[in-house]
Amino acid sequence: MSLAREQLQGWYRQAMLRRIVELRGLRDRIRRRDAAAFDAVRSVGQALRGSGGTFGYPELSAAATLVETATDADVPRRLEGLIAELHRLRAPDDPEPATRAPEWLAAAAGRAPEDGGEGAGSDLAAAWAAAAAARGVDERAFAQIVADTFGLGTADELEPDGAALRLVPETLMREHGIVPLREDGTTIHVATADPAALRMERDLIDLTGRMPVFLVAPPTALRAAVARLLDREPAARPGEAPPAAPPAPPRGNAPPVAPPAPRSRDAPPAVPPNLPRGDAPQAARPQDARPPAPAVDEVAGTLSVLVIDDDEDARLLVRTLLEKRGYGVREACDGLEALEVMRSSGPVDLVVVDLDMPRMDGLEFMWELRGTPEWSHIPAIVVTGERDEQLEVSMMEEGADDYVRKPLDPRLFLARVRATIRRAEA
Repeated sequence: MSLAREQLQGWYRQAMLRRIVELRGLRDRIRRRDAAAFDAVRSVGQALRGSGGTFGYPELSAAATLVETATDADVPRRLEGLIAELHRLRAPDDPEPATRAPEWLAAAAGRAPEDGGEGAGSDLAAAWAAAAAARGVDERAFAQIVADTFGLGTADELEPDGAALRLVPETLMREHGIVPLREDGTTIHVATADPAALRMERDLIDLTGRMPVFLVAPPTALRAAVARLLDREPAARPGEAPPAAPPAPPRGNAPPVAPPAPRSRDAPPAVPPNLPRGDAPQAARPQDARPPAPAVDEVAGTLSVLVIDDDEDARLLVRTLLEKRGYGVREACDGLEALEVMRSSGPVDLVVVDLDMPRMDGLEFMWELRGTPEWSHIPAIVVTGERDEQLEVSMMEEGADDYVRKPLDPRLFLARVRATIRRAEA
């Protein structure tokens, strides 16, 4: 980074500290239901949406977009999320660390919001426990205080239904400590300990195509629920070896493989009837005792993906991302070649198709795919550089299962691939 660029970003960070003070003042007016304050918060979001990207902070720009489009009901928590994003902009050598407990948590504990979560660092569970202790209540009662702060409900029982659980990628549940509870096609109810986390909210919108409805639960209860729902290996009893997993059956035309598969992919994960509340004893295995998530998808080796794009570099990028996760990949340069590949090599488990191609474009290919009985069930993700929202709606109406814009974000793209396959198998 050039010196001039560093100086500009330093100036911008200082300006954002002043924005935090401005937003704190709006927070008080929002509590008094000052109508002008709601518009003022959205105006700040609009300003930061443009300036964040200009000065090299795209995450701030994305968070500000949510604030700009917030309803009055969403403004209080999204305002707090924007303050948290602004705190992230502090330079590495600033005396106050960039990771800190949210200001709203301090307010819920009865302290001045700008005090933050002293001593808690980035550990939300520790900050939550300290805040509950400061209020003299247990964590479940504190969840109600947090819910009341933002006008939300509480997640008294963490019992997800299969559809919601399949819709949210496991990596997202682990990263944000959330539990999807139910979905209805347009919304998804999610239990969280930080309903103001804008990055989490944006990921949920992007990956599920649904608007999140947040319910508050203590982080300890959420951590236990995520561990029970997602841990692949049951804990062995003392002196016993873990049970061996049956080999996964081969799928499609991919060569047989036998990765560990303790849980069937054809049924939703088992959900305990009564997950522990925040003040109940935790039976789940501690987070630090769980093995890290594998870099290669546990079942991807049994799946094949057809990548269709006339841009050779774009195909190479998608192929590299998929093969690193263990997927088998076939390629085609346009829709006509893709049909020939499927006729000669057999059907695939997923199609990733570009929209703008010669000879047969992505829309025409989708018509052929959905019009051929033996292929009509195959899920398809459309990829394009277009930014037209109406085009996205049109592609979904024509049978696309998801829609991804270029340039691809590798993490989000892979998560969408996994989620699309899981929904197709539901």
